[in-house]
Amino acid sequence: MQKLKPRRFLIIALVGAVIGLIIALAGNMASGPSLVPQGFTLSNVFTSLLCGMIFSLSFYICCGVPWIYLGPMIIDYPRAIKTTITAAVGAVGASLAITIAITLTNQLPDVHNEWADHMGNVIAGEAVAGAIIALIIGAFRHLQRAVVLAEAKAHEREMREVHLAEAAAKAQAAALQSQINPHFFFNTLNTLSSLIPAEATCAQEIVGRLADMFRYTLACSRADSVTLNQELEFTENYLRLEQARFRERLRVTMPHRDFADILLPGLSLQPLVENAIKYGVAQRVEGGSVEVAVHRNGTGCRVDVLSPSDGAVQKDRFFRPGHALENVRDRLQLFGGAKSGVDIADEAAQIRVSLVLAQ
Repeated sequence: MQKLKPRRFLIIALVGAVIGLIIALAGNMASGPSLVPQGFTLSNVFTSLLCGMIFSLSFYICCGVPWIYLGPMIIDYPRAIKTTITAAVGAVGASLAITIAITLTNQLPDVHNEWADHMGNVIAGEAVAGAIIALIIGAFRHLQRAVVLAEAKAHEREMREVHLAEAAAKAQAAALQSQINPHFFFNTLNTLSSLIPAEATCAQEIVGRLADMFRYTLACSRADSVTLNQELEFTENYLRLEQARFRERLRVTMPHRDFADILLPGLSLQPLVENAIKYGVAQRVEGGSVEVAVHRNGTGCRVDVLSPSDGAVQKDRFFRPGHALENVRDRLQLFGGAKSGVDIADEAAQIRVSLVLAQ
């Protein structure tokens, strides 16, 4: 509920005084009767100011003040009832205000308000005018409330969509993690089973890297972001495991890890490398090279994963519903904005899949 502020009475009185003076000046320059005595004397100016203040305060007290208390009381009433109450209060308030104003101004020295001679007609006309004005103001306030309510609902809907998007991103991360872990786990166990009899040291290294990877995926499920250094280390562990499986068929080039200031969602880079091996190395008898390169771009960066290509890459296959790269693209855009995501380019004998992060 609004509060009755004394300062408003002062403002209304000053505005009324100015209007009263203007009307008095206009009456002096025109021929005919005037509310206040003719002539630009100090007494007449003071009387004009006082008449304006009386009229303005009368209408504010009788028409404006009641709505400070009545408005919140009827805000939830049906539209027809609110319209009837608004018109009634406007009519009664305007009639009472004009009656008080005429009565008080007629008590001032040298003032005779001609409206007093036709009081009945004046009150009736003022009642109609007050009802119409009250309905117009009521309609405007109703429209104003509707706009505010619509904006609040739009904001609430927007915030709900953001929360849903964040929840979806976390669900996608969990889904991606569930895709990665079993896949790595079974492939790595098969590799270990073949290495243990002849290459115990290599098998021991694989077990250590596998443990590091599981530890990292568990940490990613609890964090909103990780550093690019951490992603590169995780990806390198994955590539070393795959090298143990593919042997000389897989050749790897990794960048130096000096990107601790760049943040991104966890488990974003590894799916790009996994696709590079699946479509660029595993399908070739001779295998191929996978190169990871990082390019800074202002406050953001681009991470390129290059692998062999037959020159007939179908880009749509990378972004299928539920596919890992589609999840990564959506999560990057949620994290870094619309300019972030995954970009794919076919470059003659190579395909370049880029992780783009705009910060």
